[in-house]
Amino acid sequence: EGKNHRPFLGVIESSKIKGSNVVYQVVDAAGSKHSVASKYLHCAFPASPMTKPNTPTSEVLAPYVSVARCKSTELGIDLEMLDLAWEVLAEEEPASLSSTAIVSYIDESLVEAEGPEQYRVFRLLTSDLGQIFFSTLHAHDYMHREYKPKSAMAVAASKESWCQSVAEGLDTGSPEWCFV
Repeated sequence: EGKNHRPFLGVIESSKIKGSNVVYQVVDAAGSKHSVASKYLHCAFPASPMTKPNTPTSEVLAPYVSVARCKSTELGIDLEMLDLAWEVLAEEEPASLSSTAIVSYIDESLVEAEGPEQYRVFRLLTSDLGQIFFSTLHAHDYMHREYKPKSAMAVAASKESWCQSVAEGLDTGSPEWCFV
């Protein structure tokens, strides 16, 4: 919205085409409306079929806000499983992977997840931890976001850097994971 590009959670209320761009009207949890160009959307998930019409936006967004408040190590996904998924996927050398393909190696229940759980996966893969193992492709295209496993050398360097940040108290990561 304007020159103030700050992340927030919201519900897309409507859209309109302006030239070659799509601009969305997004309502945040406080009820404020924002005009957001499609290139500034990071992710979007379909509304739950369980959501009743006229449900307050704050109520719809509450589970997403809960996930947004979590640190990357508090997202409920085991770090060793993320590491293992990376190892398996890196051996396959795919050109790109969807978030579903990645989480199928971590927790099968997340494959069919909706809404807040999809957001949890998005948060993990785009967090400092996710970026240790996977590069984000198409970062400015929320409808076509994919990931690529990083090389073993890049992962080793990223782990070392992340663990150094934990040791220096700059990151609130998981020190027990930093045994390497």
